[in-house]
Amino acid sequence: MTRKYAVYEFAVNRTMDNEYSVVRRTDGTFTGTYDGLGKMVLTLAGSTLQIALRVILTWFFFPHFGLAAPVIATGIGWLMANLFWFICLTRLRRQSLLQA
Repeated sequence: MTRKYAVYEFAVNRTMDNEYSVVRRTDGTFTGTYDGLGKMVLTLAGSTLQIALRVILTWFFFPHFGLAAPVIATGIGWLMANLFWFICLTRLRRQSLLQA
């Protein structure tokens, strides 16, 4: 293995570790809240959103970034799912369905 690929592999692994340690923890908080409220459709919608976005972004990014494309697309997908769940939580609070 050449030095170029060793550095590239290290960067990809490092990105995946950091991504899952932060983003996945917030994911569990949102999905647990919606499960407890009986709003499973929001969990399903957010998960479906991030999966579809990951597939589309991987296809779009692959010619430019190569094997790093799934890493980038996964991070963006989870961030968008968390943003979706945060917006839903804010709307539920405004509707007084969830007290702060």
